[in-house]
Amino acid sequence: MVQFSNNVSTSLVNGNFMLKQGSVSLVENDDVFIPAVWIKKPSIIAYSKNGYQNKTWTLPESWGNVKEVQLSVITINGKMKIGSAQINKGKLILTVEKDQALLIEKPL
Repeated sequence: MVQFSNNVSTSLVNGNFMLKQGSVSLVENDDVFIPAVWIKKPSIIAYSKNGYQNKTWTLPESWGNVKEVQLSVITINGKMKIGSAQINKGKLILTVEKDQALLIEKPL
């Protein structure tokens, strides 16, 4: 395990790579769930090289008691809204297609 500032750590166990901030996973092998700090509206980028179904991610603490988020697919032409998703106890269940990136936006 390697420990960085801001409680960020990486580990490689049995060939599985993890990047976490505290107990919140940001990267699990080829699946990414990272805050998009360069966007003014609180947002997260989810990406998967191979795709997945019904994976549970924990939202950052700063998202507080958010109950619903807006989802958009990120394409070369920009973002395309695809709907919303419910949040339960700070957790979001996502399905991401192979090589797909999603923008997850916190309501204002």
